[in-house]
Amino acid sequence: MKLKKHQRLPLVIGIVAAVLIVLYFAVVRPLSTPPEETVPLVTTGPGEGSYLNKGTIFPHVPRENMRSITVHNSEGTFSFARLAGEGETPTAVNKFVILQEKSGGTVAYPHIPYDEERFSELVVATGTFYFLRNLGEEPELEGKTPVWSDYGLAPEDDPAWFELETLDGKRYKVYVGDPAVTDNGYYARLEGRDTVYVSNSTLVGETALTTLPSFVNRTLTSTLVNNAFYYNKDVTLWKTAPEGYRLTADDVVHYRYRTTVDGITSDVEIGSTDLRTARQEVVDAFLGKRLGGAPFTFTVSYPLDASYGEDMTEAEREQLEALRGKTVEYSIEEILRLEQLYIEVNYLNAVDRSEFHSGVAYQITGPLDKTGYLPNSNHIMGILEGFAELVGTEAVAVGLDTETIEKYGLNAYCYYYETPLDIKSMGGGAGNVSVTKYLPNYLYISEKQADGTYYVGSVLTDIVAKVDGAVLAFLENPDAWWLENAMYKVNIGNVAEMRFDFNYSDVKTDYLFAITSKPAKDQFRTVTGVTYLNENRALSVDAFTDLYLHLAGIYYEGEYDGALPKEEVTAGDYVLALSLLMNDGEEYTYRFYPYSERHVLVSIEGDEGKEGAFFYILASSVEKIYNDIGLVLKGEAPDPGKRY
Repeated sequence: MKLKKHQRLPLVIGIVAAVLIVLYFAVVRPLSTPPEETVPLVTTGPGEGSYLNKGTIFPHVPRENMRSITVHNSEGTFSFARLAGEGETPTAVNKFVILQEKSGGTVAYPHIPYDEERFSELVVATGTFYFLRNLGEEPELEGKTPVWSDYGLAPEDDPAWFELETLDGKRYKVYVGDPAVTDNGYYARLEGRDTVYVSNSTLVGETALTTLPSFVNRTLTSTLVNNAFYYNKDVTLWKTAPEGYRLTADDVVHYRYRTTVDGITSDVEIGSTDLRTARQEVVDAFLGKRLGGAPFTFTVSYPLDASYGEDMTEAEREQLEALRGKTVEYSIEEILRLEQLYIEVNYLNAVDRSEFHSGVAYQITGPLDKTGYLPNSNHIMGILEGFAELVGTEAVAVGLDTETIEKYGLNAYCYYYETPLDIKSMGGGAGNVSVTKYLPNYLYISEKQADGTYYVGSVLTDIVAKVDGAVLAFLENPDAWWLENAMYKVNIGNVAEMRFDFNYSDVKTDYLFAITSKPAKDQFRTVTGVTYLNENRALSVDAFTDLYLHLAGIYYEGEYDGALPKEEVTAGDYVLALSLLMNDGEEYTYRFYPYSERHVLVSIEGDEGKEGAFFYILASSVEKIYNDIGLVLKGEAPDPGKRY
């Protein structure tokens, strides 16, 4: 059949298209597409491997197949290992735990977090040990046993090494010697293989040749609860007593001792006793002893009905149970260290504060000579906030044992506090909270180092780290730094009686005043009357208030400077004794002692009956008190704005 002209045209077009397609794939495309680059595969020797087409000393081991990495260098031996339960075999599900060789044994630190980035570098460096060159293939060494000492790999060189163990039981131990002459890697040797490799980078030196502390988290404390530091309780700072110091009842003593029970003497142990809470026979035995003093013994009898203390640990309970009805002889071989109580403060709920301390959130609870003073809340808050999440600049040790404490001199200060784990408002206004559980924090601190830092050991995180000196600057401050600079901050409505006992050579007289008050809407009490008890007559409330305002406005001119021994000053006659009897029954007495021509030293005696003297004021301020009382008794109002 003959096609018509209009039918032949599509057929021609189809034939042409088919020809063009064939020509494109056969000729044009090969000419326009660059040839594929071919990279020769790396060649490896027996037992070697390759990863990402680079030679490795042994076959690549991914992290999920690792069971442990052990590192040994001049600083010691440590491991990261997956630990499983007793009788179980570790799997990839088990997390890595830090282990460290100490005193011939291995200590596990499952509670210490490691730096994930640093650990990942160790995993890469050990699991994929790339080599740049195999010197055994060099013509001058081929077929010969290397002279290991030329590369720092001889046994007498004690080279660093790491050992990698896989979950399926394979072990690869690599010794790392000197840096290569090209400074781009290290000489290395795989145990059991007599050849020297040059690593292709310095990564192994940055991981397997470093110390365990470089892998751990540098955090020393933890608040756990937002702003919990504000409500810390039992904030206590101890400092080591100086050489030759004699123990007092406010001290903590550390000692080396043996015990003899039922005729059996124990091995040497190390003990620690807080003499403020110890049994009386223990206190009596230690009082007056010196640091490093001569051996002595004492006995303690434990009655059959010996009771458990609320703060006893389970181990202490078991020990007490074993000693019921027995007498123990304690042989003290050496007093290792003495600690003096430097300061002890406690947060108090608003409803628990005394009338005298009602204006501050913290109260000084020790030592006794400071308990009458108001604490400087700003200073204390600054310290607590600085310790809320303390992170060192560099970790230097893992495991806070006796050896580590001695090595880093962590016996200059001991800082203790308890951080709330949960806080609930009790209502009744701000500052009233309920805390059912606390986290104890112990920090052992060294003396200040030459570079301005301190070493700090944390019982909570079990590491030692360097800490910036600015955070611990308060350790260098004198006792007075902890105390409020105002002589007192007590609302007059909180005072029930005031007594002034003047004892000048030409003026010896007493004045006793009673103050009545009632609660007010602003939570302060309003004074309703003042009685001069010497004559049993009422006085002007406004005039007496002006007298009180002068007293409340007295700020210390300076702190005790030691020009005269404090004991000598306070043993003499005072020129004024000012006693405040609070509505809640507490009584505080201020005594003003002649100190210089222009100043008097102020001491405070609280309920515990022990004086403390840290500040002085102008002597003319005491004279003004005497003159102002004379004005009040005449019905005239003194000027509280005048200092003299």
